[in-house]
Amino acid sequence: YFCIVLGALMQAPRLILRGRFGFGPEVLALISLVGTMFTANGNKDVLVYGSYITMVLPGMSLKDGLAMGMSDVFNLGVPFFVGRALFKTSKDLEDLVRVIVGYGVFYCIFIAVELRLSPQMHPWVYGYAGHQDFLQVLRWGGYRPVVFMTHGLALALMMLHVTVLATALAKVKISVWKVLKPKTLAAALFVVLILCKSTGAILYGLMVVPLVWIGRIKTQLRFATLVGALTLLYPALQAADLVPIQSMLA
Repeated sequence: YFCIVLGALMQAPRLILRGRFGFGPEVLALISLVGTMFTANGNKDVLVYGSYITMVLPGMSLKDGLAMGMSDVFNLGVPFFVGRALFKTSKDLEDLVRVIVGYGVFYCIFIAVELRLSPQMHPWVYGYAGHQDFLQVLRWGGYRPVVFMTHGLALALMMLHVTVLATALAKVKISVWKVLKPKTLAAALFVVLILCKSTGAILYGLMVVPLVWIGRIKTQLRFATLVGALTLLYPALQAADLVPIQSMLA
């Protein structure tokens, strides 16, 4: 994210400097910075595990709280700030979506290699596997690609985002490249999403892609509101024992 900010400062310094960090949605990351201090202060107990081999986890310190808070500032606040500063019009959004779909298509080349040869891009380039547990990449009688992500699940979620955005472009008939029809590209990316072999991402795609393709804006907003509400309510529902976790796992 530092690289993104530096690149933005070189290309559009006025927009970045006028953005005023902390005066938009990124203020939530600054609030989180304060909240993590309370989290660290409330978790000072030392935890001891095991009887024969003892593992001791020290209590959290102010440094831990600061580290968690700064992580939120950089990983959440900075992207929100850059997005707010640089993407102000529908044309800006169109450019962003086209770039994301474009790199998603480029990523398909590496996905195809790993579907055939197993996750090898990371070892070939960096000399070690991005995810150490090889059993995690064995799926459906073949391999689940990882490429340069931390896990196959992360790659599948990225391709889910790319597929949804490609569907949005197809709906409004905007091409990423003139040689590829928007509908064909969106359909091909959905096939790649399935080949990523992540059941969760595929289910999300089966729900969201039709919603983007045929749903009205109000319907999409209501769906997004419902998902957000469920996410926020889940901890409270679980604490009240209203979520049948054991039966769901069974």
